[in-house]
Amino acid sequence: MLTKDILLVRILSSDTTIHRKTVVEWGAFSKSGEFDGHVYTTQLDEIKQQWCQLHEANEKEISPNRVILLLPGNLAVHSFHTLNGGQKKHIHSALPYMIEDSLAEDVEQMHLVSHVYKKTDKVSLVAISHTVIQAILSVCEEVAFAPDSIYSECQLVRSQEDTAVLIADKLKVFMAIPSQASFTLDYEAVPFALSQRGGNCQNNAVGLEEVGAEEDKVSQRISHALLKYSLDFLSNTSNEKINTLKQWLNAQGWLYEEQVFESSIFELLAREYFEHHKKTDLINLRQGSYRCPKRASRIMAKWRPVLMLAICWLVIEVSIMAGQGIYFGDRANKLWGASANLYLNVFPQDQQVKSAKARNQQSFNLQRWLENRLKKTGKTNSRDNVFLILLHQLSMVTSQQGMAVTITPQAMAFNNEFSRLSFEFLAPHLESVNKLVSELREKGLQTHLDNTNQSKTGVIAKITIAR
Repeated sequence: MLTKDILLVRILSSDTTIHRKTVVEWGAFSKSGEFDGHVYTTQLDEIKQQWCQLHEANEKEISPNRVILLLPGNLAVHSFHTLNGGQKKHIHSALPYMIEDSLAEDVEQMHLVSHVYKKTDKVSLVAISHTVIQAILSVCEEVAFAPDSIYSECQLVRSQEDTAVLIADKLKVFMAIPSQASFTLDYEAVPFALSQRGGNCQNNAVGLEEVGAEEDKVSQRISHALLKYSLDFLSNTSNEKINTLKQWLNAQGWLYEEQVFESSIFELLAREYFEHHKKTDLINLRQGSYRCPKRASRIMAKWRPVLMLAICWLVIEVSIMAGQGIYFGDRANKLWGASANLYLNVFPQDQQVKSAKARNQQSFNLQRWLENRLKKTGKTNSRDNVFLILLHQLSMVTSQQGMAVTITPQAMAFNNEFSRLSFEFLAPHLESVNKLVSELREKGLQTHLDNTNQSKTGVIAKITIAR
């Protein structure tokens, strides 16, 4: 039987105001993305009750393990931009100027989240009004399900090289233009959008995949289109809209290909999400000040035993380093005793440490003793060992003189499948972020800066570390 523990919700309304009665589509999925085959259309405040009915449980007994929310393109704007040398060095301060002309609101009122492609000068950017995302989170809390992740559904519409991709829905059209943007618009606006955006596009495809290392600089007119639509909504009205669109493409000399799919738009977007959600270029809006605390709690609970060992190790290491470098005599005795007490809180049955503490045997090397114990633990679980190694390297770098003052940890997660450590932290400015990344790379670690976001107290950055 399919275990349905992921709730994926798509907001259908194009209104800028989200409330309890907003109409949505939703479905239940397994952890691997298997779909139970049913797409439900309800109001927001009906989801909780129907989810429990689906699982034959009381509302207080069961909740989704993860909640994914897809927003329409008019609420969350998605676009691609090309960075020059100066902008790449100061990307966080450059992004507002790059997007402000395409926004209806003041850029200072927008929550901006970005992803920089490592091998090119391209950046993918999603912008949403602070007022809108705050209202969405507030309503979701009222109806008893808080989304772990929020995405613009336009990110899931993938462009193709030299081809404008159009996906026809009942009331709107998804459009993806290579190297420029993916967005939604009314049927009547499609001809104008193709005319304006189709004539000046780089010969370069940008979608959910990693952008290629080399970029063709020759600008040419795109005259190809891929028109996709579902059999589910081909009513007379929809047929008329699609036929009108095809007539315009023919009249303007566009070469187009039709592709009819049997699934619904919801299933198409869900399939794209589960195929690409592990890639870093799929931008989650729940970052920075909107980071999901529930998700962080689950991650911490999963890694709590290993983290307890790691924290104990770090505290002892820092205590011993402080004792050796700064304090002498009496203070060193107290630090050694405090380290021994902390160790015995985690390993109360260790007789050798108990004996050394009773005799005040400061020559007993607690740091090496704990390190050997952790290595033995790592032999039984090599992936835990990788996590500890990465965490140790990170702690060594961040504890360097000056670095520990500027870096404030916010969140940490370990990808067990790919053995990668994600570290989110607060830094006073972008230079501190770049310094940390450089120091980690000098240690021989593969380090990638995933994204940066400005906050009131500094820059919130997220990096991924691997061996």
